[in-house]
Amino acid sequence: MVAFDSALRDAFCASTGLALDRLAWQQAQLPVATGGLGLRSVVDLADAAYIGSRVMVLDRCRALWTPAAWEGSAATTDLGLALARCNGLLQQAGLQPCLGDQPERSLSQSAISRRLREVHVLAWKTAAGTDDICRLHACAADSADTVLNLVPLLDSWMDGGGQQTRGATGLLPALPDGSRPAGPSALALDVAIINALGASHWDDTLRGTHDAVTAYAQRKRDHLGTASSCQQAGILYLPLVWDIQGGSTAETRAFLHRLAGMAAAVEGVDLLVVKARLFDQLAVVLARGAGRALRRRRRAA
Repeated sequence: MVAFDSALRDAFCASTGLALDRLAWQQAQLPVATGGLGLRSVVDLADAAYIGSRVMVLDRCRALWTPAAWEGSAATTDLGLALARCNGLLQQAGLQPCLGDQPERSLSQSAISRRLREVHVLAWKTAAGTDDICRLHACAADSADTVLNLVPLLDSWMDGGGQQTRGATGLLPALPDGSRPAGPSALALDVAIINALGASHWDDTLRGTHDAVTAYAQRKRDHLGTASSCQQAGILYLPLVWDIQGGSTAETRAFLHRLAGMAAAVEGVDLLVVKARLFDQLAVVLARGAGRALRRRRRAA
């Protein structure tokens, strides 16, 4: 397994022309969801895969041979040693060891891998500098891992990223069964795209993934009491905030999901197809935002 990991690193470096140091390769081995490249180490995954496979086949083994045993509590067995190694890694990272010695759902490969992923991310952050950690958080944002290319759909009923109020029925006049969609009588959307790695958002991004967009959305609500003023007028104020690295607020993702669902219902198209198309279009806007930011920097220089 060590040889395979080494061969994977050599193949990646040869194909990209990059000479990665230890820290850079550790980041590349992190899952895409946490800002890595998903080039997972088989050495790191081996214990989780072994324990998970034993859990999956235990009932079938007992059906074939009644005395088949689960040796998780025996420290000298392969299973016991694998559990001990995983719990040891969690403990060394300051996390709570939670892998019991009895077969249960928490011992599936995916569940154990999620816990060990925390260990690997913490180990990387311990060795990395604040600049690298900040970039990792930006890369771990939703859609940052997608090759994207929003806006025709949004642009058709929003004024180029400004604020505009629409009646809820203007978005979807009627559902397929003839009923009206539930919700406020009016909706004020305020679209913004920020650079999560920009000077004014750097500290927020350093704290965690999505912290920059979440903080900016709250700033928009608080500015001039916009959210409370809209509420008093019977209008739901909803800031839709993205960053050019691909991240967005939870409410933005929820809105897009609902928007895609409405479009799918009207067009009679599968929801996943509509969402894929919407996110492809969204990337164009994010790329344009990044381009405008670069042009502004060049002019300032």
